[in-house]
Amino acid sequence: MLIPSSVRLKMKIDLFMLGCYISAVAATLILAELAYLAINGIESISSEISASILWILFLLAIGAYIAYTNSGIERTWLIKYSVPPGLAIVFIGLILLSLGDFRGAWIVLLGYLVEPIAGVAVMLRALRISRLWGLSIYIGSIAYLAGLPLYIYSQPLIAITGDILKLAGFLGILMNRQRPPTLPRINISHSPCKPSRPQHCERCSSHSNRIYTTIF
Repeated sequence: MLIPSSVRLKMKIDLFMLGCYISAVAATLILAELAYLAINGIESISSEISASILWILFLLAIGAYIAYTNSGIERTWLIKYSVPPGLAIVFIGLILLSLGDFRGAWIVLLGYLVEPIAGVAVMLRALRISRLWGLSIYIGSIAYLAGLPLYIYSQPLIAITGDILKLAGFLGILMNRQRPPTLPRINISHSPCKPSRPQHCERCSSHSNRIYTTIF
């Protein structure tokens, strides 16, 4: 079945927005995880609460990957080739964490290092909607990842600030979503002048001027 190009465009835009929505939910859960670790210490990362949040984030990452790779955004290959290996590494780390092995936390962090690579594709599409929120997403992601190792030294501020910036960016994109342009409706109740009538018709002239102004 053939799908009109306008419908395909809307589907792709909706998939990108779905990816942003999933990313916003994930950023909210990450903020909860960061706050939990800041209060209870990095040792609590292997607790049931912390591990449960990380597993949910893993599933959300899979959903965001599917949405973004099918949204038709620029440089989708950055996501297609970087995210699957990262998810595999995170999965191994989560298994170790669930077994009480703290080394799993470092493996999870290693898997998260692909986020800035995949984030380039998301940022390029987000910049077309809002330069402010697009940069907020990318800068926030880098600050968040850079701040994660500092949890070892009980310094959670950078990671939390970065995640808040990233969350604000995704929320900003969702609130400023743009719909695909639509062609103006043309009123055809008035038939154009016939070639046999060389005299100037004000109605046809003003109508064509309105159409030209609206389109261009």
